[in-house]
Amino acid sequence: MKHLLITTIAAVVLVGWGACTAFATVRSTNEKIDLSLKTPFELKNLKNKENIEAKTRIRFAAYNVLFGLWAEPKSIGEMFKQYDLDVICFNEVPNGDWTARVGRVLGMDHVHVGKVSSANHRNKYKSILCRFPLYDKSEVAINAKGWKPASLVSAKANIKGVPLMIFSTHIPGQLEVEESAAAFIAENLISSSASENLFILG
Repeated sequence: MKHLLITTIAAVVLVGWGACTAFATVRSTNEKIDLSLKTPFELKNLKNKENIEAKTRIRFAAYNVLFGLWAEPKSIGEMFKQYDLDVICFNEVPNGDWTARVGRVLGMDHVHVGKVSSANHRNKYKSILCRFPLYDKSEVAINAKGWKPASLVSAKANIKGVPLMIFSTHIPGQLEVEESAAAFIAENLISSSASENLFILG
């Protein structure tokens, strides 16, 4: 069963240029398991898995750096140190090694920077910084109302034994939901994703 731990763009958003973190448990409260169909061995393994999941905390943040205008990578890294984050999704981030330089301050070595700059403006890329290895990295173009080009960068990670699909995005707000970037994401990514644990931040 798919666990949509974050199902809207607004669920974990840094409004303006402030900072916040999200703490996510990795088990859906809606998931139902028929224990009558489990053998004693399976029940024991299930209990062990549930204990591991119940104790797993994964820390996320999203941050808009306004194309690097507000601060240097070192100061951004120092700001985030107190949160002991596992994943940071940046938007309006400069190209090149800007995200990696934040990672060096935090001891987070795994980086994915997209190639699409929002609305073709200078240094408005999206990136993912992770404490754990990233794989299956890609970037998805958003075909919707609002500025173009727009995109999400994505990567998979296995964090503390939990497989995750992570998206970092930067999309325009729209008064009407129909044909908006948020609707595009809901219809084309969330509903069709095979990943059980899906996070979209931006």
